[in-house]
Amino acid sequence: MMVQPYLGDLVSIRGRIKYQTGKRDEALIEFERALEIHANADHKFGQAGEFNNIGVVFNRKRKHQEALEYYGKSAQYYNMLGNERGLTMVNSNLASVYIFKGEHRKALPLLEYVIDRKIQLGLRKEEADVRYNKAITLLQAGSFHDALEQARIVRK
Repeated sequence: MMVQPYLGDLVSIRGRIKYQTGKRDEALIEFERALEIHANADHKFGQAGEFNNIGVVFNRKRKHQEALEYYGKSAQYYNMLGNERGLTMVNSNLASVYIFKGEHRKALPLLEYVIDRKIQLGLRKEEADVRYNKAITLLQAGSFHDALEQARIVRK
């Protein structure tokens, strides 16, 4: 039935509203419902998005292992679908887990991947945002010279 993926999208939107208003536990319930609806409709793109959304909630709750698991599932689906934008988003989110955990060296290759994809997709503003995050991560990792170089690129 064609209506089911759209129903999943509507439930997901409700989850995003709850997340944005600080109701993370309620958002998680909505994202899990949306995931189930997308799975029942065999809507892979919807499933990929919900795995990512669930990962975001777990990351904010500092449940990093769960976030990594859900981001990994999302990446598998986006990869299977050949969806570069989705893969880029998930890799950015994976990097944020490692940044939250203080594992800056694990975050850096992911940020570099995201920068490369942003360039390929022609998303210059978003590229600059990721380079800024990379500069901060490099500073936190103690790589002052490399951080300065990223900041210079952002200013151009």
